[in-house]
Amino acid sequence: MQVTQDLSPVMQAAGVPAEQQNATMTMRYHDWGAPVNVAAPPADQVGELKTVR
Repeated sequence: MQVTQDLSPVMQAAGVPAEQQNATMTMRYHDWGAPVNVAAPPADQVGELKTVR
């Protein structure tokens, strides 16, 4: 399954210049039900998202 999300309203709300507001993100999901191993990343690779104003 593929999902495409329009991020333009988010970019506009963040105050990004008009010529850079056209943005999308496409995600592809596959292997439903397959086992996975997910580990937390090292602490030095974790950060905080900052608000753009």
